[in-house]
Amino acid sequence: MLEGDTFDYKNYVEYVEERIRWKLNDGSINKREKFMINFGNEKVNLEYLMNNFEDLVSRYNPKAVFIMIGGNEKINLEEFKHNLVNIVSKIKSINSIPILQSPIKNERNIDRYVKVIREVSKEEEIFLIDYYEYWDRLRKVQKELIESWLVEARANHKGHLAIAKKIFKDLRIHDYNSLICGFTI
Repeated sequence: MLEGDTFDYKNYVEYVEERIRWKLNDGSINKREKFMINFGNEKVNLEYLMNNFEDLVSRYNPKAVFIMIGGNEKINLEEFKHNLVNIVSKIKSINSIPILQSPIKNERNIDRYVKVIREVSKEEEIFLIDYYEYWDRLRKVQKELIESWLVEARANHKGHLAIAKKIFKDLRIHDYNSLICGFTI
């Protein structure tokens, strides 16, 4: 029996971890300190992250923190921006690099939150991986492709692979000769 949105394939965090930990470190078993933790689920929003920052982030002493937020918010935009700026500040205060990620373009009405994420990225001068814009642009020319990446408005196994490949390209660690970067489903 297949479980979850990824149908027993990896999620994007696992693809990125594989690329960073194994492929970019010559597969050395001695480099096990490089790992990624995925705390994403439907219950996690910016308020939850703020209230649990120590347990979720700082205790791991990360070099970089990827934040995909905005799809599960139930607060107004002013609170959202305030909390996002605070999270970015907390990440910087532990000498980590914050990397914002917009949520994917799906059927939810999250445009206003994505706009705030872009504003914070620009104002705080931090990197943004903008899936929302990417999926929106592709939807206009390849609607069937985008629809094949979703199940019930969430990324499925193909969508997670597309997210991982966008991360690789935006961070300039994509290599067409790599098995993970060239993988298709």
